Amino acid sequence: MSFIEQDRKKYATILSSDGKVHVTSTENDSLAVKREYENKDKQKAIKYERVYNGLKGMINNIEFYEGDFGKMINVSIADDGDEENTILSMSLATNFADDFMKKLPNINLAEPITLIPYAFTADNGKDKKGVTILQQGRKKILNFFYDPITKVNINGFPTPEGDRKTYDKDMWKIYFMQCRKFLQNYIETNILPKLGGVSQAEEADNAYTPEEVEPVAAATPANVPAALSTDELLKEINNLAVTKLGAKNAEEVKQLVMEKTNLAFIEPNLPSILEALKR
Repeated sequence: MSFIEQDRKKYATILSSDGKVHVTSTENDSLAVKREYENKDKQKAIKYERVYNGLKGMINNIEFYEGDFGKMINVSIADDGDEENTILSMSLATNFADDFMKKLPNINLAEPITLIPYAFTADNGKDKKGVTILQQGRKKILNFFYDPITKVNINGFPTPEGDRKTYDKDMWKIYFMQCRKFLQNYIETNILPKLGGVSQAEEADNAYTPEEVEPVAAATPANVPAALSTDELLKEINNLAVTKLGAKNAEEVKQLVMEKTNLAFIEPNLPSILEALKR
């Protein structure tokens, strides 16, 4: 007689407050931290979670569903060294889900990923939140729907119609809802057929909570340096290209930097380029 083992899985979310992956656990887990949150009935509740900088493995299932906190996306990730699948549950209304969905078409589903969320405040006072996705070591996955050189949306991604200066908050809400719907439709049409799996919606909905009431004292805050602006990055890269690589003009800066770092000279790569030139 042979037996089919029950599929074991654990559930994870990303909190905006710390940009960390929080995995549901129990009070008896010595590695878990306590978090207070507000449940769907607006009542204070407590849960225990392990906190991680990120997660890695193979994406083996993706599912959209309507939960207690709105439209959600579940991403099932399997790691060879772990018997359990991790179900990363994100609200579509968050920057983390938005960033993931925009990069998903560029992910090679036949290879593992490393997913590292981030959340910090830049020098200009703006909050920066999203997910860094790596494959083949340190190869960053880029936004499939945006050209950083021309700075325009591509591959059918919606663009605000008319004069953006006339947009009020309601108009922007409508536009962002259109973007989320577009991303969901694109993924359901082009990505999901490549994947298989079963529904995890009900269990994940019980695991997901939108945010904590109080900061998680036991969680290590993200050690993220203040982000440089694009102009500041370009200035530092230019100075290093001149002093270390001998570049004499803008064209040589671009050519020598790409040869030295093996990175395309585009805006998303500028922090990595600067880091490589400083070594």
